Amino acid sequence: MIDTRRPGGRPAGGTAIAALVLALVCALWTLWGIGQNLYLLIAVPDREFDWALVVYAFFCAVELVVLGLGAGLLVARRGAGRWLVLVGGVLVAVQAAVSVLIFFMLNGGFDWYARGAVTFLVFGPVMVLPAVTAAVLAALPSTGLWCASRSLPVPHPATAPQQRVW
Repeated sequence: MIDTRRPGGRPAGGTAIAALVLALVCALWTLWGIGQNLYLLIAVPDREFDWALVVYAFFCAVELVVLGLGAGLLVARRGAGRWLVLVGGVLVAVQAAVSVLIFFMLNGGFDWYARGAVTFLVFGPVMVLPAVTAAVLAALPSTGLWCASRSLPVPHPATAPQQRVW
């Protein structure tokens, strides 16, 4: 394995910080998804389509909790945070694919004017890129090294052991 730490210090943490930011972006988008689905349930009642909106809002809530916990644990440099971000990113990507299939199943094809078209055909697929990127960055070994480095002592120049000069 390649040692990505800087000489005499902790790992830089670029991949972990990028995964953290993308996880927070995805968490905000899932929060928007919950609000959008609740709005569609209240504003335009349609008994044939309500179950899909409830299921979609429920899975958005699950993703919000997983990504939020993952981001919080990643801030604390806990290894579990990176795995929660990985799982949350995969959940968002799977939900996006399933949401398009559910939309086509319920509407019998492509219809921009159908209820929920923006939520299912735009909102879901657009979230795939940051979600998959967050999952990949969280899974990289450099993110794990960054999380593990929280317990490494940082040598201070005044307290570092003296080098013998011959």
